[in-house]
Amino acid sequence: MYYENAETLSISLPTFLVHFINDYKATYKKQSQSQVIQEALQFLREQEQKRESAEKQSNPFIHKTTGICGGRACIAHTRLTVWNLVVWHQLGLSDQEILAKYPQLTQKDLEAAWNYSAHNRVEIDQDIENNLDEQINN
Repeated sequence: MYYENAETLSISLPTFLVHFINDYKATYKKQSQSQVIQEALQFLREQEQKRESAEKQSNPFIHKTTGICGGRACIAHTRLTVWNLVVWHQLGLSDQEILAKYPQLTQKDLEAAWNYSAHNRVEIDQDIENNLDEQINN
């Protein structure tokens, strides 16, 4: 069904998407509402892929990948989350003990994890809290 204005949709759309649809429709009047929404979603997917790619290039040791470990920050090419390593560290394990526990890691991996944690404290604290909540509820 074609709508004259995206605001009449029965679903709740973010304001930026409503403006995007209206601006896009004003430029390309022949497209249906669903075509515009599909193009907007494709645009958003492309932006997310670009963001993930830029993030990987800016820190080759830490990756956040949708669908892997809930999209949480991990040591590159592993499923070891930064928050998990931080917890080990908080429990008193030294870098050497963590490296012995996870022989696939290097000292550079740990340094990247500590650096990431220091610069993203709120995110890591939230990841730790979320994991504790999951453990309590299971």
